[in-house]
This record gives sequence, C-alpha cells and structure tokens, in this order.
Amino acid sequence: MPERVAEAIRTRIVHGQLRPGERITEAQVAGWLSVSNNPVREAFYLLEQEGLLVREPRHGTYVRALDSDHVRDLYAVREALEQICYRLLVEKDALQPSDYEQLNRCIEQETAASAAGEIAHAVDLDLQFHDLLYERTGSEVLINLWSAIRGQIRVLINWRNMYVADSGRRHAPPHLHHRILQYLREGNLERLVADNKQRHVDNSAEIMQVLASAGSVAPPKVQPGEPRALESARPGETRH
Repeated sequence: MPERVAEAIRTRIVHGQLRPGERITEAQVAGWLSVSNNPVREAFYLLEQEGLLVREPRHGTYVRALDSDHVRDLYAVREALEQICYRLLVEKDALQPSDYEQLNRCIEQETAASAAGEIAHAVDLDLQFHDLLYERTGSEVLINLWSAIRGQIRVLINWRNMYVADSGRRHAPPHLHHRILQYLREGNLERLVADNKQRHVDNSAEIMQVLASAGSVAPPKVQPGEPRALESARPGETRH
C-alpha cells in the first residue's frame, strides 16, 4: 500500500498537479486516495528518500523545489554514474544479444510513444532503457546510486517537457540511444564518455535557460487527470 500511494504522488508531481515547492499534507493525500494516514506517512518517507519530497521541521512537507544548483548537481551526478556504467559494461562485455534486442525494443516503444504524444510514457521508457544498462553492470552500489536520483531525473525531464510545450518554445533533441548501443557493441568507451559528457552539458544548459526564462521553479498548473501540456508536446520532443 505505501508504494502504491507513493506512485500516485509521483504521478501527480510528474504531471504538474503537484508543483515544485508546493506544500503537501498527509490528510490531503489520504483524502485524494481514500486511505488512512499510515500508508501516506510511509509513502512520504519513501519519497523523501528519493529526494522528491522535503520535510521542513515545524513547517511541513513540500515537493522539492527546482533551483539551478540542484539541477546542475543532478546532471553532474548522472553524468558520472553513466560513465561508470558504460565503463563496466565495456570492460565486462556484459551485454548479450538478448539484451540488445530488449534495448532496441525499448527504443522502438519510446519512439512510438513520442509519436503518439504520450510524452510522460516516452520518458518512462527512456529511463527503463538506462535501468537495464545499470542492471547489466551487476554493480549493486551503482544500481542503488542510480535509483537514488532516478525519481528526480524523471520529474525534471517531464517538468522541462511540460514547460516547453506550454510556452511554445520547442526543441527537438537528437535521439542518442541508438548511438549508445552502437558504441557499446564496438566497445568504444572513448566515444561513449565524450557523447555522454556533451549530452549532459547541453541538457544542463537548456534547463538552466528554461528556469531563467520561466522566472519560477513551478511548471504550468494542470488539473488532476488533465495533463494537457504533456499531450500537447510534439513527437520526439523528449529530452534524455
């Protein structure tokens, strides 16, 4: 039950129904989901561990606000983790033919979701692609570190897509997953590291620009059950 409650809160954060910096209470969530306060309290703890919620003593619990330092740190940590991931995959020659088939299916599904305007689903498929890469390293420490920031990365990508879709400022970034697979097949760690570094530099710079132009850390508000900004994004406009 706590995990189901936590996922319901995650979904509201991802869709902009709970905004960065917004206060959230146990009673509020219990009312939404028709559950008691106990599973909500446990869900809050889970989401605090993921970095999605922040508890302020004597003030309450809030959705984590977005600021330039936090975003920059997230991208720096993600870049470092992915470089370690790629190095382990290449050194161990860890990916089997069946893994490449599964990863290619994930790319195909992500592309189809983007084409259908299902942007939040496309982002989830993007992250599932990276989940599999981390799993195949066999490094429990690395997998746990990725899990610790995954939820925040998911929210950040969706927040960026919602804001850009709503404002009319659209960017169609290149799709890099096929190149990642190509370099992994070739064992080309140098290209993997170089591309990964440039990708995260570009992503970080773009989100900084979005934050600056928004003048606020909160995305456009949508009503529950109506993620209009997500639906209005054009195909292929997810940022990974």
